[in-house]
Amino acid sequence: MQVSFQGIYPVTPINGNAYIAELLPGEEANVTFMINVDTAAFPGNYPVTIFETWKQPNGTPNQLYSGSNNYYIVIGSGSGSNSYLIWDITIVVIIVLLATYFAAKQARARKSKR
Repeated sequence: MQVSFQGIYPVTPINGNAYIAELLPGEEANVTFMINVDTAAFPGNYPVTIFETWKQPNGTPNQLYSGSNNYYIVIGSGSGSNSYLIWDITIVVIIVLLATYFAAKQARARKSKR
């Protein structure tokens, strides 16, 4: 599974791609994206998108599945390392929710094929 992070100014990923070798039904995987936030940015909500592509055992060898989810990162007027810690926590929570969603989706697909 490939997971990609895409943001717009003032949120920029340092490395916008992560890979998960295998995710079985009911399993979770944490993916952390390191991001930069322009310190001169105005406070507000800025959109980010998480893209996913994966293969499934019940699909053809060349078939790729994909999905995406849109979120907003809140940029506050805070400064210092505490504001970056909030971003890290927010991204980890988003990825955990995303991994859980796709694991359940795969389990439902397998169950419906039986």
